[in-house]
Amino acid sequence: MSLQVPLRGMRYAQYQNVSPRRLSALTALLLSVPISLGIYILHQSWQVLVGSFIIIFIGSYGLISFTLERFIYREDQTHL
Repeated sequence: MSLQVPLRGMRYAQYQNVSPRRLSALTALLLSVPISLGIYILHQSWQVLVGSFIIIFIGSYGLISFTLERFIYREDQTHL
């Protein structure tokens, strides 16, 4: 008779194998939402809110995705 204890890091196990694209999108979302809200507070225009969100999200997603994929899939040149 064995007692099964639930793993402590069960929530972590769900996010353990996140793809670089999904991680890039999540990070870009976390960056673009507060920045766009700050811009909205300054300009009080929903068009500026939407436009800034789209620009910031696309730019940060591209930069983060490029950096992650370059880091993950780089060739090992230590043997040269």
